Amino acid sequence: VEARLKVTRGGGTPFEMYPQQRFFSAPPTNTSEAAITTMLDGQLYTVLGAGDAEGRWQLRLWWKPFITLIWLGGAMIALGGLLALIGRVLRERRTADQERYA
Repeated sequence: VEARLKVTRGGGTPFEMYPQQRFFSAPPTNTSEAAITTMLDGQLYTVLGAGDAEGRWQLRLWWKPFITLIWLGGAMIALGGLLALIGRVLRERRTADQERYA
């Protein structure tokens, strides 16, 4: 089962999200597939929950503010590590050249 959600934020351009509820027969299991939209100031999660006998379904929405900043922080840490590694290699190369010509 898939829900088609049309989301508009602040009168902007609408976008669609497709959360799913999947059923498997062997072994009998249900799984929920979240639909996630990433924006600069956060992420919107939508999950289609359990249905009832009358055909109604739960829909859960979560707004996670500033999640994008966590990913940006991780990227900055990786960039800092790369710059430190490059600096160390250049310093060692310069020291080796100075010892060779001394």
